Amino acid sequence: MTKKIFITVSEGMIARNILRSFVLQDLLEHPEVEVGLLVSSVKALFYQREFGSPRVKIFVVSPAQSFCNRILDYFARNGYYSLTILTDQGRRLLADRSYFRFFWKRLLIYVLGRFRPFHLLVRKLERFRAYSSETKSLFLNEKPDLLFATDVYSDLDLEVISAAKALRLKTVGMVRSWDNLGAGGLMQILPDLLLVWSPYLYQYAARFQSVPKEILKIVGIPHFDWYAKKDILLSRQTFLHKFGIAAGKKVILYAGIGSLTAPHEPEVMGIISKALAAGEIKENPAVLFRPHPAFAIDRQKIAALPNIIFDDNVASYTDTKRNSWEMDKEAIVHFVNSLYHADVVIATASSIILDAVSFDKPIVGIAFDGYSKEPAWTSLSNVYRNHTHSRDLSRFGGFKIVYNPKELIHSINEYLENPHKDAGGWEKIRQEFIWKLDGQSASRVAGALFKLLA
Repeated sequence: MTKKIFITVSEGMIARNILRSFVLQDLLEHPEVEVGLLVSSVKALFYQREFGSPRVKIFVVSPAQSFCNRILDYFARNGYYSLTILTDQGRRLLADRSYFRFFWKRLLIYVLGRFRPFHLLVRKLERFRAYSSETKSLFLNEKPDLLFATDVYSDLDLEVISAAKALRLKTVGMVRSWDNLGAGGLMQILPDLLLVWSPYLYQYAARFQSVPKEILKIVGIPHFDWYAKKDILLSRQTFLHKFGIAAGKKVILYAGIGSLTAPHEPEVMGIISKALAAGEIKENPAVLFRPHPAFAIDRQKIAALPNIIFDDNVASYTDTKRNSWEMDKEAIVHFVNSLYHADVVIATASSIILDAVSFDKPIVGIAFDGYSKEPAWTSLSNVYRNHTHSRDLSRFGGFKIVYNPKELIHSINEYLENPHKDAGGWEKIRQEFIWKLDGQSASRVAGALFKLLA
């Protein structure tokens, strides 16, 4: 008997996490399974070319716009207490100078942000969330057996979960990334089963999001399954040759976070460039700058720095917007090799810390604004204090957080000399934030879907 599964694909990150991480492959190994990918109109043709087949159909979903939906989104966002949301409210005040709006948000979050009955009320009111007649017709015409909502915070996912719930269809949800439960506000609609990456997310969902433990399941990080594939690893000489780096050189991989979060990132790169020129960094390593695929950076300024190699091979784009990024297999393999051959990884409170830990790499966390000084709400000096997930991660150790240029250069030299200096913290991070690196996370996701289908 044919089983039809709808899967949401709201952005390129989901395509990487689910479709290119072997989840789709595992599902299609069962000949009775058909898949419908629910996508936005701007990506429909792109995904049709890559994934479309007789058993994989592409459907466009356009989320309904309504006053009620906006109100629910507002209360779910600003009526949920987290350090990340408090910081974002402060950043918004700096941007728009609307003190009344800021005061109202602060009042809401402090009075109701930790009040569980209010959160439960918001979830009950979700039955009034509007969804389009086209979405309803899609479900009625295609008659899926299961909806897999891969990002329970996106507008596209909320649209189709609402419709599926109203039509009494089985639903599986997933948290897109390690920071969403703290940064995304209240999870508005609970699916029949919620998949999470790790014990950290499991406990956070149960304790702070009031998600019943009986609907939670830890599956691991599907796209980390690539890290278990030894056949994709290039020799060091082959990989470094792509950048003109001598095979005997050590490599520092700087994972950029982009101008939105770190507007002074080029200044930090300038500090490293000058330290290399002055011989302050031991062993004269090569520095490879990897920009964040989704956020803009001043490429020209960084690429012009002496001793810095700018990596342009991180992603492709389906249009001129940065959020149209996609990582195909070639880009994923390149990323894996970038981590595998790095001797030190430098990052700014991003998920690449988890990626680096997966490869037992020493990590330096940037927590300063180059030569500049930003206001407290936007300064990187507070990023490990004011962002919930980053603060929680820092408690496990395993990497150095640096607050000025001197600490940055010192930590780089320490790790070049003794890369396993903080290895004790790596295992703690793996256990809490990654869970398993056995190459079977995608299979666990597929298995959870099949179990609910049975």
